[in-house]
Amino acid sequence: MMPSIFSLEEIDRTIFNTFRLKLVEYGYLPDCNAYPNDATGDLAYKAAYQAIKTGGKEIIEIFGVGNTESKDELASNTIVLDRDAGKANVRGMWETNVALEISEGVYNLYRLPSSTRTLNYSFKTTSSGAKYDRIITELFYEAFNLNTYPTWDSVAKNFNTSKSFEIVVDNDQDISIPEIFVRGFYIKVPDILVGTPNSTVSLGVVPSINEVTLEQEASGDDNSKLTLII
Repeated sequence: MMPSIFSLEEIDRTIFNTFRLKLVEYGYLPDCNAYPNDATGDLAYKAAYQAIKTGGKEIIEIFGVGNTESKDELASNTIVLDRDAGKANVRGMWETNVALEISEGVYNLYRLPSSTRTLNYSFKTTSSGAKYDRIITELFYEAFNLNTYPTWDSVAKNFNTSKSFEIVVDNDQDISIPEIFVRGFYIKVPDILVGTPNSTVSLGVVPSINEVTLEQEASGDDNSKLTLII
């Protein structure tokens, strides 16, 4: 079986959408994927956005890795996801080749990354007051209370339950300044293969082994021979 390999975008979007959909579930943000990507959908999303505010809740915005939202801007009730470069874990100096059977007796040889990586993510949150600081904190820990998470499928706009990875949650940190509630939440994705498998060569039909001959050097000039029939 081919080990699971993940792209950085796949991991980024999984973590982002896990938190985003928790905000949607509790009514602090409309689900952008519930509306068509056209002018009609844009109007419907804005109407849903306004309905949340009219209903007495404040919107909690969330921005993903690489978003143009300023990482230093202290806007009320915002969540900004960021990722550092991570580090490679020692697994070997060279890339690893894995033969995967694609049909009976036919194999493809794949080249895998030479080592796993550990990725570090942070959510920087700003809140309009103690109430929303508490709400965001509670929703974060509810969203990330599992050990493994299915990956986000950007085409289906849903989670792919057949492919998952582990998440470790570190302690949050209160980094507030006077009159502004600021908090950092930290997530680690340990020992994950990052990249894409490269199909290097098709091995074609691999013949079955029916006979193995073992030769062992004996004393003197004679050799002893053992034949194993499979």
